[in-house]
Parts: sequence; structure tokens; C-alpha cells
Amino acid sequence: RLDEAVANLQRVKANLKRYKASVLKAAVEGRLVETKGGWRRSTLGEEGAIIGGLTKNQKRNELPLKLPYLRVANVYANELRLDEIEYIGVAERELEKLLVRKGDLLVVEGNGSPDQIGRVALWNDAIPNCVHQNHLIKVRFGEAVLPEWALIWMLSPVGRHEIEQVSASTSGLHTLSVGKVSRLPIGVPSLKEQARIVAEVDRHLSIIREVEAEIDANLQRAQTLRQATLSTTFSR
Repeated sequence: RLDEAVANLQRVKANLKRYKASVLKAAVEGRLVETKGGWRRSTLGEEGAIIGGLTKNQKRNELPLKLPYLRVANVYANELRLDEIEYIGVAERELEKLLVRKGDLLVVEGNGSPDQIGRVALWNDAIPNCVHQNHLIKVRFGEAVLPEWALIWMLSPVGRHEIEQVSASTSGLHTLSVGKVSRLPIGVPSLKEQARIVAEVDRHLSIIREVEAEIDANLQRAQTLRQATLSTTFSR
């Protein structure tokens, strides 16, 4: 019975993942909320500044200014993992380029499997005076695009497809660069419509997160119950 319950919970979790993808797809296709249409077809490079990060080297150890910096290990899909932050030497002249600001879109460059390339998250100012390494590409948007809208676009199946297309190489590796990120397409509705779509996506995703948290709690309880049952059975 416990195995059956766990299997059911896993099925629900898989369904939630598909539902999340459908919400994001509907959002970028203009079907989640009523829109007027007439979206502009643009690219990330046209809508913002695409900025590379710092390169690690021995010379940085000699620089007196040491700042926290973001690595690939800190950026996941719509998630920042900041439990382990390293510090690095930075020259004063680099600060204008390297400091991350709230609302910056962080894009993982990397090599590897297509589903891991181009992981994206928004910087939330959780760590003051933070910079980023060269394997994270930063997008700082202009006035026409809300960072939250760009995040939704990049997380959606439509955005993920474009990332996989751009990052593919003849060697079989997948990698991004400042130039490739600049060429990534994005649809641009009016700011008012962007805000409405963002709010509706947030509403759906908050419900999904609540259900996922409950499922994870039940899976943990099932594991605890399984261990207790086995312990009781074999201690007799």
C-alpha cells in the first residue's frame, strides 16, 4: 500500500511539471490572459545589455579588493542557491561591468546536456556588492522589457527550444556565449500586458509550489514510515 501511495504521489508530481510547462507556454503565446496582440519580435541583445563575467586567474589573488562572486553552481532554473559563496579579487575598474543588480537575468553558459545549458534566474540582491564569473552571462534589460517577463519567456518551452537551438554545436557539446545570448529571440508585448501575464504566471506557480511542497512532505513521511515498518518487522 505504501508503494502504491508513493507511486501516486510521483505521478502527481510529474503532472505538476507538465502543468507548469503548459502555463509557461500559454503565457508566451498570449493565451494565459487576454491580450491585444501585436507583440514585437525582438532579441535579448536588442532589448538589453549582454555582459560577460570575470575570468579566474592567479593574479586575482594579489588584488586587495575581495568580493563575493556568483558561479554556475549558484544558478538554476528560476532558483538561486547561495549557501556556498566564494570570494575573488576584483579591480576597481571592473566593478561597473561585473557588479550584479537586482533584476539582472543570469544565464548559465557551460557545456554539457541541453537541458542544463542556459539555466536562468533573476538576481534578487540577496548579497551586496556581488560580481559574477565568465561562465554566467548577465542580461540587463532596458525600459521596454520587464525582467520577470524575460524570465518567463526563457523558462517556457518556447524559450528552452531557442536556447537549445542556439547552443548546439557540431562537436556535440552545448554552449552559450555573449553573442549567442544576444541573438536569442523574445516576444515583447506592451509593458502593461507583460505585468498582467507575470502576475497570472506567479499566481499559477505559487499554487504549484504549494502542492509540490505538500507532495514532498508526504514522500518524506512515506520514507519515514517505510523505515519504521521495516525496523519493527525485522526487530521481532
